Amino acid sequence: MLNAKSLSLQASSRLESLRGLAAIQVAFFHSFLVLQTTHTNQTYLPAMFVLFNGRAAVTLFFVLSGLVLGLSLRKSVAPISYVWISYSIRRLFRIYPAFLVSTAITCAAIFLYPRFLPLSGSECADTLMPASFTFKTLCKDLLLISHDLNRVTWTLKMEMICSLLLPVCYFSSFVSVFAPWLFLVLSVILASFFPSVISVVVMQAFLIGYVLPTFSELWHKISCNAYVATTSIGVGLCLLLFPRSFDLPFSIITLLEAFGAATIIASVTYGYQIPLFKILDKHLVKVAGRVSYSYYLVHPATFVLVSRVLLPYIIYFSVNNAVVSGVVLWALSSCIAYPLAWLSYRWIEHPMITFSKSLYPYSKVHNGTTKMSNASLAG
Repeated sequence: MLNAKSLSLQASSRLESLRGLAAIQVAFFHSFLVLQTTHTNQTYLPAMFVLFNGRAAVTLFFVLSGLVLGLSLRKSVAPISYVWISYSIRRLFRIYPAFLVSTAITCAAIFLYPRFLPLSGSECADTLMPASFTFKTLCKDLLLISHDLNRVTWTLKMEMICSLLLPVCYFSSFVSVFAPWLFLVLSVILASFFPSVISVVVMQAFLIGYVLPTFSELWHKISCNAYVATTSIGVGLCLLLFPRSFDLPFSIITLLEAFGAATIIASVTYGYQIPLFKILDKHLVKVAGRVSYSYYLVHPATFVLVSRVLLPYIIYFSVNNAVVSGVVLWALSSCIAYPLAWLSYRWIEHPMITFSKSLYPYSKVHNGTTKMSNASLAG
């Protein structure tokens, strides 16, 4: 039986695969954004923005982070000060090495960027990467003060802020078991009053992921057959994908998306295992999940370069259809992004994760369970 301190090996692997699919969703979203502002047939494009809702996928990343990091903290047996230091160091080693590699790739792409003609009317491609940068810009980006070189790295800043605040929630649970719930309610209230403070809004998703394991046994009992499990997945997808179609406050949209993401994650992790979940066990999907963090970081650079060189030909041979063009654009850019992501994972991410664990081994891995270290955006 799964409990609030562990994930089965299968659940751990499937959540990592889920992260890989979410990273692909973000990349598709960017592909369709480019085609939205070029002169092509835009039939079915609005539906693609719902189906491949990149912003909702990012919310799923944050919920996964709260879940995985919360489980990691709950399994710790060392003193509080030791846990906090080791936890913080592991977060730095998890996020920064691949970020530095992706920044180097982005800078190299920017040097190539001026050689290609700009895309007429494509605001997305023009804003995903600048045409040039200064040393000051590079320093600010590396310190996560700004995200001018690679727009998607705004999520890393939110990841760092929220993940470093999460231990406060965990340690307060020693005083009262209701403390995490009080933090969640407080984050919802603050997000409604300060929706422009993105870290507060994102913290909602983190805390929903953090408290999710407390429902493990209840969810296991409720999701007792294929019908209930399938229905819960459908409800979760609706909550995750559709809120941005309505005129709702940003904090409410994020909250609904977080509940949708939590429903999907709980179904995959604790619910009745329907045949649909076997997709997450496919080798290619598992590999995509393993390298998804690096892929998420490097895909804008490869995406912009491919669109600069090949987009006119893609549009021409795709019969001017934005959806077909978007799929082709994603496929061609991924042919470059995935090998780069694999190299980053193989030689940077994985060794750094292993090294950080050896520095501060504050928890043990038990038979039959594992602490999943990279199932979130940068988990």
